[in-house]
Amino acid sequence: MSARVPLHKWLVLGGGLLAAAMVWLWPRPALPEGVAVEAHPLSLGPASRPALTVFSWWGCPHCQRAWERYGERWVARAKAGEMRLVLRPLARGKAEGLASALLYCAPAEARWDMVGRLFELASQGEERLRAQFAPLLPCAGGEETLRQIAADLEAARRWAVAYTPTLFEAGRRVEQGRMEEVMARWAGLRETSRGEER
Repeated sequence: MSARVPLHKWLVLGGGLLAAAMVWLWPRPALPEGVAVEAHPLSLGPASRPALTVFSWWGCPHCQRAWERYGERWVARAKAGEMRLVLRPLARGKAEGLASALLYCAPAEARWDMVGRLFELASQGEERLRAQFAPLLPCAGGEETLRQIAADLEAARRWAVAYTPTLFEAGRRVEQGRMEEVMARWAGLRETSRGEER
């Protein structure tokens, strides 16, 4: 003879299942952006200035073109104290991980001149990077450097970076459709309605 389960126990079980479903399906809280996204070792320019933060993947052709088009101007403006530039490099695979490591290991004054070259060399493989930047290799395999590369990937996960480049303008995520306009503005360029620079 089986015992009947009292109604109140069914209600408790149903309530628990409903609560679990609500927790699982509840919208995620707002992304923790603001100045936290700007705190990074690969930054240039005064911390008091508004920042352009660029999440960039070494294997991304859009990122490489954006750097070729605007990177030099961003760096010049940051060096002049007009803005703060933060680069958050993302690596997938050994060659790209080495590219990030080499950037962290380079002397601070040389890092920004290396970015374009690293985009090019990361696509050519690990051996090319090793040959070009041999003096930096001992540092590139160090624990602190590897921790920073892992922190970049964790930051991309935390801030839900689903495509590259992903931009944050003064701590706020830039919509994908506005990126070109925002990149040009931070480079000190004005875009016409046809997309030509002035």
